[in-house]
Amino acid sequence: MGSSAHPTTFREAVILERVRSTPELCAAVEAAQYAHVFLYAEPDRNEVALAIEAFIEAFTATTEGWDAAELPNKAPFVDLLRTRLRGLELLSIYVHQASIERMIVLGDGSEVVLNVAVISFANDPMPTRTVSLPAQLRACAGISQPEA
Repeated sequence: MGSSAHPTTFREAVILERVRSTPELCAAVEAAQYAHVFLYAEPDRNEVALAIEAFIEAFTATTEGWDAAELPNKAPFVDLLRTRLRGLELLSIYVHQASIERMIVLGDGSEVVLNVAVISFANDPMPTRTVSLPAQLRACAGISQPEA
């Protein structure tokens, strides 16, 4: 039975898995090739905010350069992400991720279904955590209509 709720207000539970290994980091980057969402509460310490920001910057750079033809060796990207991940864990912040499919509403009002990497930062060391996301997401800068 369908819901009569508006798609942007209807929320669905998403189970995220804790990122602990290089293959899990690479899976998150692969999933983020089309779209990604970062979830975190307002950090209570400046060092936590800086560590999250550093991970996001490294993750974004990695995602943008992942498929570059002139980059046959992805090790420098992966090493930087592992370093940022360890830095977060030293501050008791853990990264969880999942790949989901979502309807994305573009700036012109058109809609497209994309794989979305969901990356969460929290002080939850458990192997999984559950978050709630809307059934439909709005695109931010950097997301454009895929070519047919």
